Amino acid sequence: MTPRPTRPPALVLLGRLATLTRHARLAEEARQRGLEVLAITGPTADHQELLGLIGRPGGPLAVVAEAHGVEKPTVDQVLACAQPWFDRYDIRAVLSTGEPFLEPAGVLAAGLGLPGPGWQAARVCRDKALQRMLFPDLSPPWRLIPPNQRAHLVPESLTYPVVVKPTTRMQSSGVVRVRRPDLLADVLRGYPEDESLIVEEVVPGPEFSVETLVQHGRVLWSGITAKDTNEHAGDFFTETAHTSPADVPEAIHRALDEAAADVVRRLHLRDGITHAEFRLSPHGPVLMEVAARVPGDGITLLWELATGTAMEPVLLDIALATETHYPPPRRRARHRYLDHPHGRLVDVTSTAAPVSWVVRDRRWPTPTPATPDTPPRCAAVLAGRLPGDHLGDQRDSTARSASVICDGPLGEPLDGTEKLAVDATHIIVAPPSPLPA
Repeated sequence: MTPRPTRPPALVLLGRLATLTRHARLAEEARQRGLEVLAITGPTADHQELLGLIGRPGGPLAVVAEAHGVEKPTVDQVLACAQPWFDRYDIRAVLSTGEPFLEPAGVLAAGLGLPGPGWQAARVCRDKALQRMLFPDLSPPWRLIPPNQRAHLVPESLTYPVVVKPTTRMQSSGVVRVRRPDLLADVLRGYPEDESLIVEEVVPGPEFSVETLVQHGRVLWSGITAKDTNEHAGDFFTETAHTSPADVPEAIHRALDEAAADVVRRLHLRDGITHAEFRLSPHGPVLMEVAARVPGDGITLLWELATGTAMEPVLLDIALATETHYPPPRRRARHRYLDHPHGRLVDVTSTAAPVSWVVRDRRWPTPTPATPDTPPRCAAVLAGRLPGDHLGDQRDSTARSASVICDGPLGEPLDGTEKLAVDATHIIVAPPSPLPA
């Protein structure tokens, strides 16, 4: 009998191109460990751009061996893409770098008997209504409004102000505060007719996220990030800053850690990372949402600067069922988004640090972590839009344009360093093109 050829070990990496490149170290680390990297992305534009990056010397994702694209990140489309690999590769790990591919990645890992969040966690983390059902004691008063019931909603039956949220969107897209009953109908008409919505009471208090690394159902590490949003300037909730670790009293730290661990337990999450967002109300933590994926924006980079250790190798350890750990923070880091003038983006310049065009160049900076007592510094400046893009109101995360990342010793404030970096960074715009007569 002819022996069956040995199949090369492989990692299946899923995500939109923006998150694949943000966490390109996952692919590089996997290749260093002898794994072939198989990528699934979408939509078509992302896939075509990824094909151009494969094999490009020194470029992000150059080490990817094969890539498939899907029009929509559904379970069936992703499984159809991955199925031809089953006979040709020994798939050892599956990882999703972002929200859209979370559920198919969880199903794929579970179906192959590999570490992952599990089917329930993957499904619940993609639907805010399911999260409200699973965590009633951690939720504000809420109501699910499917498309066929919008006309029957009585605005006066709610307690104002309320927040309207699409059940499956991300990046604060479509999240709007409504202050009075007479405004609600107009807000609801602004959503697609087939979209399910949640209407819930506004929760007062500061916002935090808790990142947890979980292996075999046990929390290995957790970190608390403080958040700022632009809600005080309007009715949107776009995140404008993250600080890791949050500088909070021990009692608040313990309450947020315990709430996040409870969320992990009730999700039955087995292996991976969670990003849970809470409001700290006068009565304790209230869950805004939870995702079983790496956090967005620059939070993983903040934790690398804070701990001195990159998070991606640890995520790969967990996906490969390799025992691992992550260290406690020794510094504090902050990611601050800048206000911008309205107009067509021309350039972003800074004397605080070199500007990294993370969308245009598909490359995130990798500043070297500093020693614990290194004075506060600006570690990076990021441009998150393309020249020519129109800059307007920052209604969700995709509308932000430029940001700075600073870090410093745990015992020293970052405000002064942050202000110097912001003042040294300039967003240059041209007036919008006039409308045709």
